[in-house]
Amino acid sequence: MIKNEFKTLEKHAKELEALKGYPRVKQERDSLAMEVAQLKEKVAALESELSTKKGLSSQISKQEAEIKELAGKLAHTGKELTSLRDFKVKLPDGTEHSLPDFPVVPVKVGLLLEEEVIVILVRNRVLLPGRATKGTLPVVRGGATTTIPP
Repeated sequence: MIKNEFKTLEKHAKELEALKGYPRVKQERDSLAMEVAQLKEKVAALESELSTKKGLSSQISKQEAEIKELAGKLAHTGKELTSLRDFKVKLPDGTEHSLPDFPVVPVKVGLLLEEEVIVILVRNRVLLPGRATKGTLPVVRGGATTTIPP
């Protein structure tokens, strides 16, 4: 029995020892809770930034694919252009002309600032008002009955 009482006293002594350090433990717990909240905010901000960067990354990859496609089209068009330069036309009088013999008109591409002009096209025949279909008097509705004072 004394052993049991002695064990109980030891248990209470340990609990009292733990209660002595309770304010320090509580302060550490509160500071760790604040640190956890700050870390959660940082994680949320980093996840948001990551999703934004993933969106930009997908846009970049799409644009890279578009650039590769345009580069392929450019190479194909260049091949067609070289084949057209070698193309020759034989006219009925026996002369031959190649594409470089014909004048090339420069074309401006991507005109950002444009000026609009209205062009009135003239017709060959302009219809004018004709005569009345029947020989009748003009239609006159009620005349002006009000006078305007001077």
